[in-house]
Amino acid sequence: MSKKNKKNSTADKKNTEKILDQAGIDESVKSDEPQNAISVDKVELNELLAVLKDIQENERKEMDYAQKQARFSLIISICCLVFVLIIGLCMIPLISKVSKLVDQAGEVIVEVDGLIDQVNDLVDEAQISVDNMEEITNDLADLDIENLFDEVDSLVVSSEDSVTEAMDKIDQIDIESLNNAIEDLEAVVEPMAKLFGR
Repeated sequence: MSKKNKKNSTADKKNTEKILDQAGIDESVKSDEPQNAISVDKVELNELLAVLKDIQENERKEMDYAQKQARFSLIISICCLVFVLIIGLCMIPLISKVSKLVDQAGEVIVEVDGLIDQVNDLVDEAQISVDNMEEITNDLADLDIENLFDEVDSLVVSSEDSVTEAMDKIDQIDIESLNNAIEDLEAVVEPMAKLFGR
């Protein structure tokens, strides 16, 4: 026998002894059996060794597969984390633009609220003028023509003053900045609408 074969037979004997020990077969039982039983047991033992080697190989393959699967899961987790970070970083400028837009919209709402108050004041003044005209009309029916012309003149002057005051308030409204704010709002909302598919 060559050295390699001797080593293999020695290794086989050691493996056989381990398997027999694990199976609970006693050395004395092995030696008491006839020679045929030993050769049959060797055949069965060789088959058992082949099965155990197959089991060991399958376990090794399963371990390799589990390691590959763990690596693949780690790679997917890292890719997902990177994707979430990229999305988060991309959202930062959009959030600041939306915040600015909300601030501008708040300013526009305050200005519009002020305009509504001014319009309400103008309507109240117009109502007062109408009430004054009704009084004047009643007074004209009761008064003579000279007094009528005098009161009409005072009404015209009063109305002119009210109209002048109303026009001054309208001139104070900054229409250009209101238009700019609306355009800025539109410029910011339009990309968001495209982002959400509207």
